[in-house]
Amino acid sequence: MKRTFGATLAVTLATLGLNFIATLWQAQVLGRDYRGVVAAINNIPTMAFIVATFGLTSSAAYFSGKDRESLAKTVTTISLSLFVWSIPVTLALHFGLPVLLHAQTERTRQMADLFLLSVPLQFIGNIPLAAIQGIGELKIWNVLRLLGPLALFAAAIAAIYNRTDPLYSLVIYSLSALTLVVLVNWIALFRLCPGPYRFDLGILRPLLHYGIPSGLAILPAQMNLRLDQVVMASILSSSALGVYSIAVAWSSLIIPVFAAVGQVTFPQLVALSEKEEQVAMLRRRVGAALAFGFVSALILAALTPLLPKIFGQGFSKAVPMALILICANICVGLNTMLEEAFRGMGLPKRPMVAELTGLGFMVVLLALLLKPMAGYGASIASFVSYGAALAVLLHYLKQDSGVSAVALLKPDFRNLRAPMAMLAARSKQ
Repeated sequence: MKRTFGATLAVTLATLGLNFIATLWQAQVLGRDYRGVVAAINNIPTMAFIVATFGLTSSAAYFSGKDRESLAKTVTTISLSLFVWSIPVTLALHFGLPVLLHAQTERTRQMADLFLLSVPLQFIGNIPLAAIQGIGELKIWNVLRLLGPLALFAAAIAAIYNRTDPLYSLVIYSLSALTLVVLVNWIALFRLCPGPYRFDLGILRPLLHYGIPSGLAILPAQMNLRLDQVVMASILSSSALGVYSIAVAWSSLIIPVFAAVGQVTFPQLVALSEKEEQVAMLRRRVGAALAFGFVSALILAALTPLLPKIFGQGFSKAVPMALILICANICVGLNTMLEEAFRGMGLPKRPMVAELTGLGFMVVLLALLLKPMAGYGASIASFVSYGAALAVLLHYLKQDSGVSAVALLKPDFRNLRAPMAMLAARSKQ
């Protein structure tokens, strides 16, 4: 169990690291315009997957784990349903691109249109992965989780050095990488569970009954994290979006700190039955995570003024944006931990309400600030949005357990040693 946990944590951090390196490499070698175009192209299929799959990926994991005998029927029904549904979704995005990418060039819209072919791949490619996780084959699951980021990283780096047409190369290489990953995922599932694989319309209703609430709980959080860049692509130039995307990538480096501590501690929270024990553990772990996160944030903030020296003076405006977003991502890290805590305590609606509140702030502030303030406005909107979600979570925590925000949000450097020791011990195993 400990080895599996350590591998899962390592893969999570490796995935984030590969994405970060590719983002910074693109910006350094090809400049802010190219990085902005890449962000505009990538965000649309990703948002489509988040919004339009109805939480059926969660259903694949849950029902496969609950009844392995029905796994083949479950994944076939989900995958065929999503593949058919992906066709009108892709067509809708095709016709909506002139609006979604209004501020971008015709060339960018053409490449985004071509990359919409990734929508069906994303819809069906994650289902076998979820099923493998659901049946507890976590070693294989971790290998497959790493395969996708590695393939896309290789595609991104190869495209950078194709100086004839790096953007077209990136789209073609990425589509090829995604196709390969989808094939490998399905082959791995076929080897684990031979079948028979058949479609059963009768089970679609319970799959949706489980999946839609799960998707609605996650959707606001994901929208909160991505809406700013999607809206920017329709209003601002690729250059402005490129600068902002670097600020986002740089500031997000502190999120894995909170995620790592949360992954270590909150499975223990779920195992506790008494609310008093859960609250006591929550206070210890949040304190430790804050201490860990604040130290990381201070180091990252101190290094942020170096961005123009690393990538050129064209990225000088990213510095204040990144500083604001570092503060915003402390809120994101805390939100992630508290939302997992509420789910662990059997209160899944709390995170949904909090993230819907944050999303409301995001929509209003982007409408007010994005045009006059560009990336600065998006940074402020993100900070206020994530902070509003955190405020709601803290309100609910006080209501449910009596713990105030002042009592919870105390960095505890003494308890910092415990999660760090746990992380170190598991990394050695």
